Amino acid sequence: MANVKVLIGEIDSQELAGPEERLLDSIDCAFSHEDFNAGNAKDAIVEASRPLIPIFVLGHNSNLSNGDWINFSSLTPDAKIVMPFDLTIKKLTWANRRSGIDCDWKIYKNGISESDVCQVLEFRNTPNDYGTFDCDVDFSEGDWIRIMYVDQGTNMSDLNAIMWGERR
Repeated sequence: MANVKVLIGEIDSQELAGPEERLLDSIDCAFSHEDFNAGNAKDAIVEASRPLIPIFVLGHNSNLSNGDWINFSSLTPDAKIVMPFDLTIKKLTWANRRSGIDCDWKIYKNGISESDVCQVLEFRNTPNDYGTFDCDVDFSEGDWIRIMYVDQGTNMSDLNAIMWGERR
């Protein structure tokens, strides 16, 4: 992001007389906010400039059972989900027909053995029939994933989910 300019209205809680134009590379001050992972102002500006985009829409018609694969459709459970470009999955949004869900989603990367599990999402007695998860998993173009449903009690039914990410 060389030569990117930003307008600054405040520095270290001190309001400036007017907005000042600065090169992004010259900004060096601490930053903290619950909606950002960045630890400094420069990285927060870069993070804010990369909005999350929907990467994949997933679905499953009817009840999910232990060992089922979650995919684009319950009609293609064994298909791999292939990454179209270098990206980081940052968030998962989901909805289904039930609340009080108890299950895990095991996300496998480039294989389906236990050593290929890159993240496990744990759903425990969900208060609603929808929700979100934060993720942080990097993928390169051509990497693939599979997602296994692991029954822990009350099963999901008629699932829709979106994996959100950002390009790298």
